[in-house]
Formats: sequence, C-alpha cells, structure tokens
Amino acid sequence: MPVKTVLFVLVGVALLLACGSPAEETKPPGSAMRLFSKSFEDGKPIPAVHSLDGGDQAPELHWTGVPAGAKSLAVLCDDLDAPGGSFTHWIAVDMLPVVIFILEGAPKTKFLVNGGIQGINSYGTLGWGGPKPPSGTHRYRFTLFALDHKPPVEEPPTREGFDAIVEGHTLATATLTGLFSAP
Repeated sequence: MPVKTVLFVLVGVALLLACGSPAEETKPPGSAMRLFSKSFEDGKPIPAVHSLDGGDQAPELHWTGVPAGAKSLAVLCDDLDAPGGSFTHWIAVDMLPVVIFILEGAPKTKFLVNGGIQGINSYGTLGWGGPKPPSGTHRYRFTLFALDHKPPVEEPPTREGFDAIVEGHTLATATLTGLFSAP
C-alpha cells in the first residue's frame, strides 16, 4: 500500500476520533457493520448541497464494524421511489477493508482518494449524481457491502457490473437512508 494512502487513512481515523461519535448511526439486523454520515442523519433530509441542482457534492460517509474476512468494500446509493423502478446515484467498488470513510465532495473521477473505483450512475456520469426527484419526497438508500473478494475492476462499473461484483460475495451490509423532496 502506498505511503500516501496509509497516511490518508490514518489522518481520516484521527479526524473521525477527534470529532466524537456521529449523531445517528444505523445497524441493520444481523450485522455488526454500521453506516452513518455527518452530512445527514438516517431517515432525515439530505441537504440541498448534495442535490443535482444544489451543488451535486457527494455526501460524507463513515462506517464501522467491517468483518475480519472482508477483502474489499463497495457502496451503492439508489432511489427507492424512482418512477421507472431503480435509479442509481452512486457506485464505488474495490475499496480496501481498512478504509472507513468517503469524504464529502468526493471528486467525479475514476479513483476515489481512498483508493476505491467509482462507477457510472443512472445519469450516465461518473461518481456521485445527486437527487433530483420529479415530484414528492424520495428515499435515497446508501448501502455499504463488505465483500469476500477483491473484484477485478478495470473500467468504472455500471449498475449491472456492480450487481455482478457483489452477488454471492457479500459478507455483511449496512444501510443509511436520506430523504429529498422535489422543489
């Protein structure tokens, strides 16, 4: 692991510990993993700065309790209330199991600062694509996957590629849900 990556992870751990515990964490039944955000609380509104029209900044995500056997981590954010069924807002795969966060405003590049690879969202763009519901209030589910393998990822995955990466390889999951309303 490059020294720069190790230093970045250590600084992130120090910052997380210095900031205290998060206001809200989720713990799915049967899972020791927890996913939380300092950008919004579980079941609460996602700030406009994270929406497609309000700045389109990726929210900050943190997690704890990754199982010892995990070889990599993956994140998916999808709109549970999309009119056409599923709408994917974010894909990140191939993160090292020692990584414990994605910082707010992660750049829309193939590689995350923490070493993960971002995928193609349903807007057809790389990285985070913020909420922009056509009407009403929508639920945006963020799911962290602990995987038993390190997937061979060369190109940014689509949703279908993501599903193939996690299918049959998931050791544990944790979820966080945010709300966003149409103007």
